[in-house]
Amino acid sequence: MTELKRKHRLHVWQWVVIGLATFLIGAVIVFAGYFLYNSVNSLPANTNDIATAKQNTAIQVVDKGSYYAVLPSVSSSNSAVIFYPGAFVEPSAYIGRYAELAQKGIAVFIVRSPFNFALLDVNRADRIMRENPDITKWYVAGHSLGGVAACEYAKSHQAKLSGLILLASYCNGNATSLTIPVLSISGTRDGLATPQKITDSKKNLPASAQFVSVEGAN
Repeated sequence: MTELKRKHRLHVWQWVVIGLATFLIGAVIVFAGYFLYNSVNSLPANTNDIATAKQNTAIQVVDKGSYYAVLPSVSSSNSAVIFYPGAFVEPSAYIGRYAELAQKGIAVFIVRSPFNFALLDVNRADRIMRENPDITKWYVAGHSLGGVAACEYAKSHQAKLSGLILLASYCNGNATSLTIPVLSISGTRDGLATPQKITDSKKNLPASAQFVSVEGAN
């Protein structure tokens, strides 16, 4: 009788393990499908914005393969922003907006990450810095999930940086040890990085961090 009970318990555990394994495999498949779908259907760039930027003789837009360089064409810059796009957004979508910054003499490098997911390529900034040695002042910035990636890079490389800029974003975990300037810019009508979430994020940033809220922005 004892042997029968033992075999029965073993049989039950076998089915439990099979059930759990099936559930986990299914969950992985669903997540992978969702991830790939969003990657393939990333928010597109405004082609008119890109065309306008490329026609602007004050700047030059260069596709470097793993990143876009938006550079002042009149003179070389010693300051630059390395920008991490939001999740599932085409990196080129930011070219038009950052053309204005380049026109003012600040070089901008827009990271192109695998699957348009910045957290998969947090250290891309290292290559950008290495390939542009004439620049002496580096800032990292990011929009939404890209801000999380920028903060992760800053936490372990702040000796290389002059500042961190978060756009509708916040750091993942404690970043109070940052000694570089931190600027957080958010919108009052943002439904994802809500004003409350931005307020809550203050405890994870240094006391010197500056917060700017754009009224009516989403």
